[in-house]
Amino acid sequence: MNPHTSAGIAQIVFYVPAVIYIHYIGIRCWKYGPKMAWYPLIAFALVRLAGGGLVIAYEQDRQNIGLIKATYVLLNIGLVPLLTAFNRFTALVSTANFPEDDRLKKLNKICGILVLVAAGLLGSAGGMVGKEGQAESQSKLSKIAYFEFLAVFVILTLMCAYLYLVKRSHIREDHLTYLRWMLLAAPWLAVRTAYGVVGVFEATGNNITTSIWSSLFGNATLFALMALLPEYIVLVIFMYLGHYRIKTAGSRNWVDDRPPKKTLKEKVKDKLQSLNLSQLGTGGDNSSSPSIEQAEQGHNKPGRGLLGAGGSGRGGGLGGFKGLGRGGGGLGGGLGGGLGRGLGLGGGGGRLGRG
Repeated sequence: MNPHTSAGIAQIVFYVPAVIYIHYIGIRCWKYGPKMAWYPLIAFALVRLAGGGLVIAYEQDRQNIGLIKATYVLLNIGLVPLLTAFNRFTALVSTANFPEDDRLKKLNKICGILVLVAAGLLGSAGGMVGKEGQAESQSKLSKIAYFEFLAVFVILTLMCAYLYLVKRSHIREDHLTYLRWMLLAAPWLAVRTAYGVVGVFEATGNNITTSIWSSLFGNATLFALMALLPEYIVLVIFMYLGHYRIKTAGSRNWVDDRPPKKTLKEKVKDKLQSLNLSQLGTGGDNSSSPSIEQAEQGHNKPGRGLLGAGGSGRGGGLGGFKGLGRGGGGLGGGLGGGLGRGLGLGGGGGRLGRG
């Protein structure tokens, strides 16, 4: 039995229980979130389980190009779900404790996009394996993908360190637990990322079948210690966080840390507010459009609105909309002055009737 076959068998042995438990966590954490932390981990465990079987199959049929491509892609795509989960855990902490900090939100979005792009590049590079005329393209795509992985890893690790070391006094105690375990997982992710970065320089293109850094054709012990082992340790850490999530979120004292969902009324109000600000920015005529505060307080003439205080007589209400008639009022205190005939609860005069 050669070393690659042994590594394939070890993958199957270790990932069978992992697949079962990570499915349990994904189901239990459905209502607690973050969903995009658990689903990639479920996919990762399944991919590693399938990858072990493909390695064993390849050792029995080394001339099967399709099998080589599939095995190569599955063995090299491990960072995608792990970094995705790392990103979502970081976003959970930053969003719940610093909801007004747009910089942290943007960084999480950028990291998510970079991981998706890198996954696509790796898939494309895997499809070029075995084609001599595309060896150079395969090498370039792999390098770009892993440099994106490296950038995401550095950004997320620095974010976790910043939140834990600088902002910890403003973070909930249960969320500090997430940061501690993610910082513990960071060195293992660093080893896995380093293996991939070295591999794209030493084991891509025409060197893919000869370099010791090749995940499929190289040194099996090196691959197991620098790729498979760190991945499994990170997965175990994330599974513990899933167990912790179930334990804390299921307690009576748990405070919902998921991003709040806005009601339809709030969404409409925000949209109209942005339109009103946009109109002010263009320097248009706003003489018939009262301010948001005026619309909410029913500042102008009494009229009949939809829900709340009355708005202006003929002008526009919240958002600067022109009226369709002489009505008033608006949604939540001024959705639109001039809606004409509408059902109101107040509207300046405090009674139902014509505007």
